[in-house]
Amino acid sequence: MSINIKTIQKLIARSIFSSGMKRNFYRDQFLTFAKFILLRLVSREKRIISSLTLFYRDFLYFLVSGLLRKWKRAEMLRMSVI
Repeated sequence: MSINIKTIQKLIARSIFSSGMKRNFYRDQFLTFAKFILLRLVSREKRIISSLTLFYRDFLYFLVSGLLRKWKRAEMLRMSVI
């Protein structure tokens, strides 16, 4: 699931200004809390992406190394026949 940060920011801004928060203290507290939640979501998404990247990197390494081994064996067989 992809998180659209711009949409979340718009929703937060609308909720602040439509709810009539007049006091700066409550608005600042809410913005601090919202920023904390957004940073947590973004860091979690980055961790998921980096773990998938590691998985795909390892998968490609084993795939390519297996293909190279087969290619080297084929070359060795071809040279031994000649």
